[in-house]
Parts: sequence; C-alpha cells; structure tokens
Amino acid sequence: MARMRARWQAERAAARERPVELLVRAEEHAALFACGLSTRGLKPFLTIYSTFMQRAFDMIVHDMALQNLPVRLCMDRGGLSGDDGPTHHGLFDIAYLRGVPGIVHMQPRNEDEFVDMLWTMANYDKGPIAIRYPRGNGPGVTPKDKPMLLEIGKAEVVADGSDVALIALGDMFPVAEEAKKQLEAKGLSVALINPRWIKPLDGACIEQGEIAGPIVAGHNNFQDAQAFLSAGGRRGLQEQILLSGQWNLNPWFAHVEQVEMVEIPIGHVGVVISYVGNLHEDVSGPDFKHGDLVEVGHKGVWVRPLLPGKHPLNLRVMRVELVPTTNIVLNWANRTEAHQFDEKLNSITVRSRDGFAFNLDVSQIIHIGANEAPKVISRAGSVQNLIDHALQPIVGNYFRNSAQAYTVLDFLSARTERQYEAANHIAAALREYDVEAIDTLIGDITPPESLMKTQTDRKIAEEHRKTYEMQEAAEKQHQQLVRQTSLADIQNQVVSAEEGVRISELHASAAVKKSEGDATSTRLRAAGEADAIRSTGQAKAEAHYAGIQAVGQDTYALMQLFQIIAEKNLRVVPDVLVNGGGANGGLVEALMALVTKNTRQASLGS
Repeated sequence: MARMRARWQAERAAARERPVELLVRAEEHAALFACGLSTRGLKPFLTIYSTFMQRAFDMIVHDMALQNLPVRLCMDRGGLSGDDGPTHHGLFDIAYLRGVPGIVHMQPRNEDEFVDMLWTMANYDKGPIAIRYPRGNGPGVTPKDKPMLLEIGKAEVVADGSDVALIALGDMFPVAEEAKKQLEAKGLSVALINPRWIKPLDGACIEQGEIAGPIVAGHNNFQDAQAFLSAGGRRGLQEQILLSGQWNLNPWFAHVEQVEMVEIPIGHVGVVISYVGNLHEDVSGPDFKHGDLVEVGHKGVWVRPLLPGKHPLNLRVMRVELVPTTNIVLNWANRTEAHQFDEKLNSITVRSRDGFAFNLDVSQIIHIGANEAPKVISRAGSVQNLIDHALQPIVGNYFRNSAQAYTVLDFLSARTERQYEAANHIAAALREYDVEAIDTLIGDITPPESLMKTQTDRKIAEEHRKTYEMQEAAEKQHQQLVRQTSLADIQNQVVSAEEGVRISELHASAAVKKSEGDATSTRLRAAGEADAIRSTGQAKAEAHYAGIQAVGQDTYALMQLFQIIAEKNLRVVPDVLVNGGGANGGLVEALMALVTKNTRQASLGS
C-alpha cells in the first residue's frame, strides 16, 4: 500500500510539470475540469473548436477569468472551416473573448510562431490565455530548434514604410505579404505589421530598437488614455513612472506594478545605466578613452551618480550599479570579506628565482571616488567585473612576474621592500582605471616544508661561507694591524733614538756653551775684580798720600791706627785707669802727645 501511494504521489508531482490535454467532450464540463486542475498546480491545455468554445463562455468568465486561473485555451478552426459548414466556422471568438476581463488572446502567422505561442502559453501563469489557429496546414515554415517567449501584447513590425501600413492577423499575413509586393511594385513604401495579439491590443508599436514607450506629455499620469494615445504614446512598457499617491486609472488601459524605490546605502553611490531616454551624446571628454558618459535623461551611463538615499527609478528600463565609496579590501587568500567581491580570488602561486613554487597571500586595498564611479562602471560594467577582469590579472601577473627575480627567503626577509615595489606598480596600473590603490600587503607565504628545509639549509651554508669570509678578512685585517703596529713601534724607537742623539748633542752643545759662558764670566769677573782692586788700591794710595800730605806721615799713621781700633771695637783704655805718678800719664797720654805734636808741626810747616 505504501509503495502504491508513493508511486501515485510521484506521478502526481510529475504531472504538475507537464501540460495536460483534456479529452472531455462536454465543453462546459471540460472548462470546469481544467479550472480544477489549475488550482492543483497543473498546466491544463483545453483544446476545443472555436465555434464550440462559446458553449463554455460562462465558465471562462466566472471560473477562469474572475478567479484568475491560468487555463490555456486552444481553439482549432479559427476562421472559415471550408466544407465543415457554417456551424463550424470560428467567427465569433475574437469578439466574445475580447470582453473577458484579464484574458490574453493571440493568433500566429506561421508554424514557427505557433510553437513560440504555445511555449509562451505554457510559461504564462497570470491568468487565462487563448490561441486560435485555422483548419489545415500553415504556410510551411519550419520551426526553429528552440522556441522563444513572446512579449505579451507586443506586435511585430516586419517592415517599415511611409505610405501604406498593412496589419494582418494570423493566416491573413501571407495575403498581406503579397499585397505589399504589389504595392511596392507601384512605387509605394509599405509597412507590414504582424499584430499577433487580439487582446490586449497593441497601440502604436514601440519603435524598433527601443524597449519602452517614450515619455509624452498631457495625459495626467496615464489618467487620460485618449490624451496619451493622441500625444504619441506607445503601447507596452513605459519609461515614465508614477510616484506615491492615488491615481484614477482604467485597468483595461494600463496595468501598474508597484515596486520599491531604489535605495542607495551610506558609503555607496549608484551609477545609472539607462536603456531609454534621449539620444546618446557622450560628455566624457577627450581624456576618457575607455567608455562614454551621458547626461541624466539620455541613453547610456549617467555622468552624475546617485547619492545615498531613496530614488524613484524604473528598473525595467534602467539598471543601477552600486559602487562602494569606502575603502574596499580584496584578499587573494582563503578568506573573503563581507562584500564578497573577492569570493573568486585565491592565493597567488608564484615561482621563485631558484625554481620553487610557493603561494602568496596578498591583500589589496582600493578606493573608488564618487565622481570616478561612473567612469569605472562605463569601462568595466560593474565593480565585480573590475575586480575579475582588471584587478585580478594586474595583481596576479605582477607577483608572478616579479617573484622570478627573488628567492623564497628574499620574500620572507625583505617583505617590506617587496610590498613597496608591488604597491607602486599596482597603483600606477589602477590609475588607468580611475581607481586609487591605497595599499598592498603581503600576507602569509606558504612554501612546501621540504622547500623551506632546502632553502634554510642553503641559506645556513651561505651564511657559514659569509661568516668564514668575514672571519678570514678580519684575521687579515688583524695581521695587517699587528704588522702596522710593529712597524709603528720600530719607527717610534728609531725616532726616540734619533731624538735621544739629538738631545745629547743639544746637551753637549749646551754644556760647551755653558762652559764657554762660565769661562767668559770668570774672565770678566776676574778682570773686574782686578780693576776694582786696582781702582781701590789706587784710590787708597791717593787717599793715603793726600792724608800724609795733609797731617804728616806720623799723624796720618796714628789716625789710621785709631780708625782701625774703632772699626775693630778694640779696648785701648782699661776699665780701671791707674796712674803711675810719673811725669807721663801712661800710653794714652803718650799717644795724645804724639798726635798733638804732629798736628802742631804740620801747622807750622804750613
């Protein structure tokens, strides 16, 4: 029982994924049955002659259209049916289905378009949709390999013309083609239009190459349908949008889709890429050669970005690319930033000068200015494209190329120098993309363990060699220093000896000079003393002679005697004088008498 139930559920699920062709013979019953199937997620195709589908008109209105159920109505024998008789002519479905609210009705012009319409019906789930086709064969057009979805309500402009416009629906299209040929043979310019859609009717077709109708004035925000059409309004998607408020719109004229306003968050700007508007006129200037920019309201990339805030934009006819204006960190590593721009980036595998492959983790910080954002988007299309198609090859190729000039240990020991070189190169390259490179950082370097051991051993051996060479050079310098020191000592001794000899010579010379000086001094002193003695003796002789001449020889001799006694402090008279009573008074009296006598004689003689 469980197995049967599982099988039934599997078959039910599979049925929901494939169209269902109903074989019920009672038209109204078949229509109700199709409605029930659609409520269960199936895609029913209800196939009935056009003339008999009117029997289910009540179910089409009340059970399909008003319930907005996606039932596919396929009406055979649309148009005249030949010898089937007037009861089988499908002449009324165009009229009676046009009044059904929300229904879509169409007719193909050939087999290829018929397949496209069936495919469109299978993928249409907004409500009931119908197709009519004639009895018999089509014009014989082979369908393409893969069907395409058709835009609901949009006609096909097969050919442009200025004199006549032929609008031909379904199997009348080959007749219109033939009429076009005959009219052109008469010199007329003939436009040929395949309307495709019975409902909704296409107004003036959107011009070829356009995706939406242009903005026209005077219709009071689509509230005046006739004014819209008279002003040249086109059917289909509109460039113009309705802002917040209440509007009196005819639901059979215009369908409104409510959407959120475009929000530009803080730290971002929005670059608008518009597919509608005035003709494209580049305003980027001659210095910008890798894209173009247009003023607001024109087709292309708008030169002025949207600042943070909410903006009412029609995202059916334009696209807004968010561009961060804060610094963006991109990791070529096994980690991803929150913005996920670097999700596809991995560690960079490089090969060193000594032939080893190793992985580099690199972080690149960039900045896109608000005014440069439109240039970046015009050139790259998006920030992600900029990273994938510009930054990734610039950064990756630089490190892969530059790594060949260095060993692995060079990256480990001189990381700052490698970062500086990389930052300068990448900054210059990114300036061509109107992007500022803030910094380049080399992260983890993960060579194989065996490589590191080999490189380490090699480096150690190299360091040992350098150490030995340094020691050898130091020893040579030491020996040279000792040699120079010895030579200096010997030279010092020679100089000292020479100076000693010189000093001795100077001492000897000085001694000689001193001896000569002493001898001269002695001679001079002896001569002086002799002269002094001579002068003194002569003076004394002259004084002695003068004394004798003055007082006489005896008196003068006596005076000299008294002078000597005085100078020598000799005692002539004893402390106690004792006279002898004689005629003379002793020695003193004798001396005095002698002096007196001599003095008197001298006076007499004179």
